[in-house]
Amino acid sequence: MKSIGYAKAIIALTRKITTIIWHLITNDEMYEDETGYQKGEIQKRKIVETEIFSVDKRVKIISGIFAIMGKEKQEST
Repeated sequence: MKSIGYAKAIIALTRKITTIIWHLITNDEMYEDETGYQKGEIQKRKIVETEIFSVDKRVKIISGIFAIMGKEKQEST
C-alpha cells in the first residue's frame, strides 16, 4: 500500500475480490474457507443458488424490472 498508494491498493483489492466472485459464480463452484476450522477441515459454502427459469419466465421478470424502472423515472421527473 505504501509503495503504490492507498487508492490504487483499494482498487487492486476490489478487482481481485470481484474476479474471484465472478469466477465462482460463472463456474458454479463452491467457496472453500479454511479460516476458523480445525486443520485440514474445509467448510464449503455455495455462493449462489441457481434456479432454472423458462424463457417466458425470464422475459416476464425482465419486463417487470423495466416497468418498475420506468415508473421510478416518471415519478422522479
